[in-house]
This record gives sequence, structure tokens and C-alpha cells, in this order.
Amino acid sequence: DVARFKSNRATENQTFVTRTSWMVFLDGVSCRCEYLGASTCRPTGEASLGTLFGRFAGAIALRYSLCFAAKRILDDSSLCILRNWGLCFSWKVQTSFTESEETRTGNMQTTMYLLYLLTLYARMKQRVCLWKVLLWTQMLISAIVPSVVAFVSDEQLQVNHPPTFLKSFYFVELSENNNIGDLVLQVTTRDVNWNDTLTYTLATGSADFTIDSNGQIRAKKAFDREATSSYEFAVEVSDGIDRPFTVQATVRVQISDVNDNKPNFRNTPYTYSVTLPENSNTSVEVLTVEATDADVGTNSFIQYRIVDGDADGSFKISLYGGTITLEKSLDYESKPNGYVLRVQATDLGAVPLSSIVSVNVHIADVDDQGPKFSQPLYSASVNEDLSIGFSVLTVSAFDQDKGSGQNHAVSYSIKSGNVGSAFELDPMTGELRVKNTLDREKKQGSYSLIVEASELGSNHPPASAKVDIVVLDVNDNPPVFPKHRYSVGLPENAQAGVVVTRVTAEDNDVDATNKLLKYEFNPPSDSKRPFLIDTERGDIILKSPVDYESGITSYTVQVTATNLLPPQASDTVTVVVKVVDINDNNPVFQSNVFAGNQDEGTAAHTFIVKALASDADSGTFGKLTYSIVAGNDGDRFEINSTTAAISNKKILDREEQDSYTLTVQAEDAGPHRRVAQATVNIVVNDINDNAPIFTDKSVTVNVDENNRINAQVASISATDADSGTNSALTYSISAGDTLNAFQITDPSK
Repeated sequence: DVARFKSNRATENQTFVTRTSWMVFLDGVSCRCEYLGASTCRPTGEASLGTLFGRFAGAIALRYSLCFAAKRILDDSSLCILRNWGLCFSWKVQTSFTESEETRTGNMQTTMYLLYLLTLYARMKQRVCLWKVLLWTQMLISAIVPSVVAFVSDEQLQVNHPPTFLKSFYFVELSENNNIGDLVLQVTTRDVNWNDTLTYTLATGSADFTIDSNGQIRAKKAFDREATSSYEFAVEVSDGIDRPFTVQATVRVQISDVNDNKPNFRNTPYTYSVTLPENSNTSVEVLTVEATDADVGTNSFIQYRIVDGDADGSFKISLYGGTITLEKSLDYESKPNGYVLRVQATDLGAVPLSSIVSVNVHIADVDDQGPKFSQPLYSASVNEDLSIGFSVLTVSAFDQDKGSGQNHAVSYSIKSGNVGSAFELDPMTGELRVKNTLDREKKQGSYSLIVEASELGSNHPPASAKVDIVVLDVNDNPPVFPKHRYSVGLPENAQAGVVVTRVTAEDNDVDATNKLLKYEFNPPSDSKRPFLIDTERGDIILKSPVDYESGITSYTVQVTATNLLPPQASDTVTVVVKVVDINDNNPVFQSNVFAGNQDEGTAAHTFIVKALASDADSGTFGKLTYSIVAGNDGDRFEINSTTAAISNKKILDREEQDSYTLTVQAEDAGPHRRVAQATVNIVVNDINDNAPIFTDKSVTVNVDENNRINAQVASISATDADSGTNSALTYSISAGDTLNAFQITDPSK
């Protein structure tokens, strides 16, 4: 069969780079062949199939495609399925100048053979199943022609359609532990024009992402959710035609959290510090540590544990609250340096992270321990002629409460074994001295002392130690006082000549003359010493009265007992005379008269004045109690019994009474109580709380019509219960003088 070819009309010899189409009619079947490339249009003409394919084979083309469509059969109602599908086969036969003539010829023959099959089917119409013809054609094209490209419609070959995204909004979740270059999202577009080149770009807000020509969006950096939790930007695609279409879609990238932040203690890098008394009760709250985690969700949930520093389990920490409580009793003596707890805060991430902080728990010592000797046994050897006061040895004890700041002084004493009071132990220093002469023949050759150490001002039981002393024999017996120190009290009202105390020394010699002793003060004379001493008996006698309030509350004297016959051995004792205060002084007010004032109307219990007194006596004798004993009519005032502060018990009214005179008494707390009194004058200050009152509510007068100007018509008077400027009145006519015929003047002027 011979086909007719019609070309698109164009100007003769007009060169262009476009599409040139020929319509091929083959026995009623219309096929469209398209040649792409640079060519020259020629006038419309007709040619045989051989001529047509000869032209194709010789064209200077990079490629060409042959498209066909059985348009005529679309009108056949029996084959309307093609119309519904809009099916059109398209293929292209690749060629170049390097192809051989046989290859190009073979391709043309193949194309002609396919056209023949379509023609044969058009003639046969429904004799062969449509799907079989299509299948055969498809198989032939796939087997012979290098590539099958696509199926396109006739209109699509002429119109540029914009590309479209499959979605207008993309949402993706990306973990913050991503790597640079990780794929974030693949955007997909659809373009009806299959041969368009698509270009993808990212709009503003996408600086941390890149997109390639395939629509793959990748990360340019490693993300940090704690810095930026999400990104939203636009992705654009352009089809690259002379006047390209550009469309957009929105991309939202949500950065999901990973556990990349450790819990952070608020005190980091410092440590927590707390001080607890060692007698703190168990379950007491020590302190609360607090940590935060920048992550979210379970990654930010924190658990606390004590991981070190609490070997004995003295503390407990709440798992989620971080509150440390005391579980066991503390003991400063066993843990003087306290505890250094290591507290760990761990989050609940899949791979947990943790931080550690130090908690210094200092233990404050309290007075809960008694004294202790440095060693349990002391020993020494001495001669029997050692002088009184000779230091044998020193025992040492210490308060085990080393860090309380309230350590008590230790007092030493000999508990037992000191036969004949041969030794004395200094209560302050622990020095063991010879107190009485030693006589190995008449007394003992050895002593076994039990000494005690007691804390002054404490109820702790004393500590004890053993002191073994061996007496070496010599010939010597000096006088010895039974005690090394005497302490007596002397009332300050004692009369001169009274015996304060008697100090007596003993001499263990057998001969009475050797026992004769002389007592005297050491030094013998002291003008400030108000005592005399009986040299034979050792009586200390008051020479002149003493006064506790003079400031001298005690006297210390040294008394020495000396043998009258040689060799004159002696012993000295300390006597402390403490002056005992008695209630012999009356309270004394700072002033005999006190003055105060208060505005009337002041709220009750408001301070007015303080009437203070003092008492020279000490202790309870000098403690004063204040009271109002007179002048408080109506119970309008009150006084603080301790501070002497006077205040109004009720609201005062000056118009009712403008002043008060109170009598205040100060009384001490002695057994024979002494009192003193003072006067307190209180003035009630006026405030403007009263309105003026006219003497007459209404005054009626007659005036002659010819009365002269400024002549007095009437006298109006008013009073004000207030005082001072608050009672000064001014007068004015407020109503009724419509003609301004009268005037009122100040009567004082």
C-alpha cells in the first residue's frame, strides 16, 4: 500500500530547531512520526514509504522517534477500549554517524513491519483479539528496537505541563545524633513532560540542609535538639523550560531527642556542704541535691544514689527527690572528719548518663563524752624527805569532745590510796605533788593512788587511773597542811573581828616542840588585805568590812605554817575568800521624774516612755520588777514588768483629761525585797477632733434701716473643745446675705 504524507506548513527554506511532523495514512490508520533535530522545512508533498525512510536514514540527527497511533480504529465502537485508555506507543531508534548502513536499514525495515501489522489488524478488525495484537507489537518493539521510552498522548507532545509534588507537606522526624550527609527526606515529583529536566532547590530557612538533583534532602551538620527542636522550609522544583514552572512544597523536620546530655547539678563544679550535730535525730533531713537534664521525656527523668562515702550506711537519699536523710546516729569521735558523700544523678535514657557531686557532711561535736587519761597506770619513786609541794609526776586527761567548742576543763582529784594525805593533785594541771611529809618508818613505804579526772560543769562520770608511788627512806618530817587550797565564803555584811576560817598544818614528829608551828600570811604585809591571822592557831580574822558592790568579790591569800625550831620546815596553803553578796542595795531610778506625751486617740498599747531603774546587787538581788502603784485611775496605762516600758492601755481623750501623774515602783527579788519609786508625768497632746459649737443656735436682731455702715448688729460666739491652734476659730457668713449687706469680723481683732 502507498501512504500519503502531509507535512506541517512552513515558510520555504526556513531553518528551525523544533518538531517536524508528518502524518502517515496507512489504509485508514493514522500514524504520527516525529523527528527531533535541526532541519529545513519543505513544501507539502507525497512520497512512497521507501522514499520516506530513505530520508530518515540520511538525516543529520542525533536521534529520532517513531510514534504511531491507530486513530481511525478509535472510531470503531468495538475497539473503544483504546480510546478510553488513551494508549499510544512511542519508541525511538537511536542512531549516529558511526552506525552502519545495515543497522539503519534493519531499523527501518522493523518499523515498516510494525506498521504492516497495524494495517493488517485494521483490515481484520475484530478477527484477532485486540490484546494479542498489542502484545505482539510490544514484544516486537522490545526485541528489535533498542529502547521503549514511554506512552504519551498527542496533546502532551505539544503542551508544557508544570511538575507537581506528590505531597504538598512533608513531615519527617530526624534523630539529633545524625551524621553529616545523612538522608533526611526523599521528595518525589511528577511531570507529564517526560523529557523535562527537573531542578530542586531549598528556600529560606534551610541553611542546614542540601538537596540534590534526585530530590534527596540531606543534612549539612549534626543537629542538636536542645539548640533547635524543629526546622520548617520550602522545597522548590523547576522544569527547566525557557519559561519554567516552579512549584513548592513545605518540609517540616522534627529533631527527636537522644540522651546526649548528662544531668547537671546546680552546685557544679562546687560541692554541697552541711554541718550536723552529732546528736542529730535519725530521719532528719540533711539537705537536698538538685540536678537538671536538658533532654526531654524519660531522658530527662533523674534518679539519685549515694555511690561512695557512706560505707556504714549512715545516710539515705530519696530516689527521685534527691533529699538526703540521716539513717544512723552520728559520732564525732569516730568520724571527726565527717563524711564526703558522692551522690550520682542518673537519667532514665536507654543509655543512661550520669553526673556526680560531692556532699561534705561535717559533724559538729557535742558534749557527749567524758574525760580519758592518757595512760591507765603511772608510777614513780620518791624520798621521804621531799619537801612539800615537790612534783612527783603529772597525770594527764583530756576531754574526748575535741571539736564541740564546748570542751570542759578537766579537774583532777585523788580518789583513793592517798593514806595520810601524803600527796595532793593539782585540780587544774594534774600535777601530783607531795602534800605531807613522807615517813617510811611510821607511815608507809608505798602508795597506790587512784586518781580521777572530772569535767567541770558536766555530768559525765569521771575517768580513773592508777598511780603507784614507792617511798624511799630518809630522816625528815616537815609540817603539812591537810589541804593545799581552801575556799570559804564571807557575807559582805560580816562585822570586823569575825573569824573567816581556820587553816591548820600538822607535824608528824613525835616531839611536841617539833610540832610547834607559826602561821603567817605570805607575803606578811599587804595593805589591801582586809584580814589578820592568828599566828598560833591559824585563824584568819576579818580586819575591816568588805563590800561586794565595790567590785572586789574575792580575796586570795597564802598562809604558811613553819616549824619554830630548826630546821625550819614549812608548808603553805592558798585560801580563797569569796565575798557573798546580800540584798543590801535599793533599786535606783535613772531619774526621779520621767516625762512622756502621747496624742489623744492613739491606738491602745502604744509605747509612751520608759522608766528604768538599776540595782547594784547581783543575781536575783539585782533583778527588778516594775509596776504602776498610783495615778492610774481608770486603768488607762500599763507597764512592762521587765523592760519598764509604759504604754496606753486605753485610747486617751485630751478633752476628758489632758495629763496624768503616775507613780512607778521598782522592786528587786531578794529575800528582803527592796523597792524604789519614781514619778511619771504623761501629757495628752491635743488633736483637732472636735468641731466648733455656737453658743446660741439662733440669734434674732432688729436693725434700723438708717443704721450706719459698719455698725455692730449682733455678736455671735462659738467654742471648740480642742486646745491651741486646734481651738482657734474664724467666722464667716455662709448663706442668707444675698445683697451682701452684712459682714462678720474676728472678735479678737
